[in-house]
Amino acid sequence: MFSFYTCLNISFFILISSFLIYRLINRRKKLNQTLLEFTRHNLLLVLIVLIILWNQSYIISFELDKGWEESSLLKTIYPLTGNNVEIVPAGEKGYVIDSSCSASVMNGNVFSNTYFKALKVNKGDIFQASVYCYVSKDFNGDSVKILAEGAVHGYSESYYKIFDSKNDNPQLPQNLIYNGNFELGTTNWFPEADSTTFTIIETPFGNGIRVSRTNGDGGDFSLMYKGRPIIYYTGHCYRLRFKFKVEKGGTLPFSIGWWVNDANQGFLSHFLPLTIRNLNDGWKEATCTYKFKETHSDLPTFLNSLQDYSVVDIANVEMTDLDWKNTIPYFVDQLNVKGTWQKLKIDVPCGHGKISFYLSMSKNRVPDLRSLKGYVIFARPEYMVVKKKDSV
Repeated sequence: MFSFYTCLNISFFILISSFLIYRLINRRKKLNQTLLEFTRHNLLLVLIVLIILWNQSYIISFELDKGWEESSLLKTIYPLTGNNVEIVPAGEKGYVIDSSCSASVMNGNVFSNTYFKALKVNKGDIFQASVYCYVSKDFNGDSVKILAEGAVHGYSESYYKIFDSKNDNPQLPQNLIYNGNFELGTTNWFPEADSTTFTIIETPFGNGIRVSRTNGDGGDFSLMYKGRPIIYYTGHCYRLRFKFKVEKGGTLPFSIGWWVNDANQGFLSHFLPLTIRNLNDGWKEATCTYKFKETHSDLPTFLNSLQDYSVVDIANVEMTDLDWKNTIPYFVDQLNVKGTWQKLKIDVPCGHGKISFYLSMSKNRVPDLRSLKGYVIFARPEYMVVKKKDSV
């Protein structure tokens, strides 16, 4: 398996060597004439080199001194085994993350991350990345994923489904959103848009959250829910309901929805109409519904496209399935999927600037990885920057 740099070096070597030989044979001709003739006669070879260089598509080397900016990958494993291992290309070597790997602590949670060097991108480019991943059945961490940060727009994370079945007859809670009343502060709530800040406040309805945004130029969800991953079923109608008060900004300076292109109908986050009911003291209650045409899981959701220089108070966030059935699981962690190879994929549009791609494993509410059981294997990480056509 050759890295991008190896392929590029070989291509350039062939190209330059061929040209020098061609020049030697035609040394009596002028240099510019020789160059034009060589390009015309070897157009295919020239195009192949240019395409490789332009698209920046390659397999990332797992050698710790080649490409990785920071790595927690210490152990190798070969050959690869496990359920569904046939999806991994033959001959691949895997790298293992377990309790012996390096980690960092943030907000009381432990992360073991492996970063790749930042890439320059332009507005309109598309960033695509993937990695094969395996989680052992005894793994007790909380998340395994690949993600991109920086000049990317939209949802740029892909999670391994790691949880085991909780019970045989799952019961649907009244509210699929955990900590929608903000009694646990900002647990499960994150700002995915830039220039966004949170403050927990008291409201007439109990705890709430004040979401503020200044001069933003990237990211969509100013208040994103990332709690227990929810399964959204085909033909089921889901209702989002919440209370809000606009402290600063337009009459309705945000959108509500899910970031998903359901059955190629277009992304929902900007288009769900809200039914508004006036309450007291400037507070309102908003409701929106959507019936899914395909089954999805763990979708980015809630407050999207908060306008610049706006401040909104939010309370009592609820999500319910209006077509509830007590015979199916409603959360990904009710599925038994550990011990299986999965392919994690990202496909997001870019802005102008730099993006970083990395692999991540986390365990929540612990000071280090000593209590981590089991392990994670990553194999064959790849990425591609697809250039915007009019930037060529």
